[in-house]
Amino acid sequence: MESKLNRYYYNVDEQGSTIFITDKNQQIKNEYYYDAFGRVLESKEEVHNGITYTGQQFDGITGQYYLRARFYNPVIGRFTQEDTYRGDGLNLYAYCKNNAVNYYDPSGYESASKARPYYSSEIPDGGVCGENSGNYLNKGVSNSEIDGAVQSIKEQKKDHILYGTSSSRKNTTAGHSWEVFFEGRKPSFGEIEPYIKKAYEGECTNQVFNTKAGIITKKLYKTNIDGNEVWLYIFERNGKISIEDAGVNLK
Repeated sequence: MESKLNRYYYNVDEQGSTIFITDKNQQIKNEYYYDAFGRVLESKEEVHNGITYTGQQFDGITGQYYLRARFYNPVIGRFTQEDTYRGDGLNLYAYCKNNAVNYYDPSGYESASKARPYYSSEIPDGGVCGENSGNYLNKGVSNSEIDGAVQSIKEQKKDHILYGTSSSRKNTTAGHSWEVFFEGRKPSFGEIEPYIKKAYEGECTNQVFNTKAGIITKKLYKTNIDGNEVWLYIFERNGKISIEDAGVNLK
């Protein structure tokens, strides 16, 4: 971070939350202390900063965190808008399954494990498709592989791959992926083809859910984005398509 030609550095805890901001002389300028759900218990600020709990943007006017798809209120530990995805439980306002110690939410759509941040919370150890097909995702990613990958990959690329495969969402929907999926726009196959044409023969899994919003088909594909193995969920409902990331194996 740079302010008035001065350079400052973020220091984060195991949750990815900003705890200190230091200057080039390693002098502490900002300090933050949170509870598990992100409520700031104590802070000191000498330089302006909006990136705090789990690396998310804090809106000082509303006292909420902007998680892209929704706003999150740390005082009550709840989102202030309903979850558009009906598959995670009956409480559509809950934050990270009411377990902010082990999970965080990088997008407002779905919680992710803090212990294994490069996997969706839906992907078990060893891969999702090992038992289903015997051909896909039959090996996990070791911590050493993840650590090495993080050191070698730029932040922009990490954001592109890990936090929602942004290019695929951008090219298949306008605006928030789930909102458009349930409300309207139907992308052409030409728009989604670049992101599934490299998928292996057939999909890994094919599940059908009968929801209040109608019948939803959920397919898991293994493909490649920027040379990295990426697992994409392709959701279909009444001819409309939405792409969501399911996990990534960084190269």
